[in-house]
Amino acid sequence: MVETYFDEVNQLNVSDKNSLQAVVNETEHLLTAFQKIAKEGDLVVGVNLLVAAQHLEIFVSDYAKKHLLANGNYSSTRVPTERHLVVEIQTIKSGYRKDVAVPSDVFQGQSFDDHNLLRERIILPPKLFEKQETAVLGIAYQDLHELLPDECQYLLDGKKIKNTKLHTPIIACSLSPAPSSVLAENITISFTLQDPIKPEDKPYCVSWDFNIRNLKQEQIQIRFNLVVAIAVAQIFFLAGIDATSKQEACIFVAVSIHYFYLAGFSWMLMEGAYLYLMVVKVYNAVVRMKLIYAFSWGFPLLMVTSSIVIASGSTEGIWGYVHGDL
Repeated sequence: MVETYFDEVNQLNVSDKNSLQAVVNETEHLLTAFQKIAKEGDLVVGVNLLVAAQHLEIFVSDYAKKHLLANGNYSSTRVPTERHLVVEIQTIKSGYRKDVAVPSDVFQGQSFDDHNLLRERIILPPKLFEKQETAVLGIAYQDLHELLPDECQYLLDGKKIKNTKLHTPIIACSLSPAPSSVLAENITISFTLQDPIKPEDKPYCVSWDFNIRNLKQEQIQIRFNLVVAIAVAQIFFLAGIDATSKQEACIFVAVSIHYFYLAGFSWMLMEGAYLYLMVVKVYNAVVRMKLIYAFSWGFPLLMVTSSIVIASGSTEGIWGYVHGDL
């Protein structure tokens, strides 16, 4: 699903003036699809959504540099959206001496719908705009925080925080060009908790760390297991190629090679099925990794066990597994 989103975004030409609206529409469709899956009780991998959000930010930033900064267009522009997010680009002149609010005062207090006002904001100090004109990108997500699992990895001073839950909408801000040094003044970020919290609960302000690799992504998991299966099979093959003098060692090597090569082929099959779901099914696709793991590691085990049982019943006994006719 997310890979399809990446493909659609990569096909957009940032030089096209309509590409900004197109990328926002694609993001709306992605969030709608994930929301539908979440309501049906299927697993949503939160990291994928964060990577998709980063993809959106990069595209909008490139668009601002191409169409706004290059033309000296200093204004505040809000991209029309349906309900999941608010996207705004502000172009600020060099030497601007006032704080810049994200979302801007023009849009502050406007609603996603009739029941959910946009109260979150980021205040940028004027020091950021002293030396160069800057495009300020702001994105506020209405319900992205509801799609992220509570067991997301939150780190505070290098320590993982447990039993966490996001209580506010997510807001993102980036500058183009980015500041080249440490900020001279603090940035003010304010949120309004949507749900009441218990007296013993402690609120934290958290941010996304895109330097953490997305090892939980479905395609990465499939390819990682594929590499492991083939690598282990090759190790057994190279280490046990001459282990023919001892029957026990020979059988062990043969069983291991048989199992891990079958597992490798099973993971290849699952990657093919995964690509089919991403390309053909697109937004209606649901990837259940537990079933993929069960098939890819369980089916080879069933086949190898069946082969050993059949070989044991032959005239040569278990030794027939190595060189007999089954």
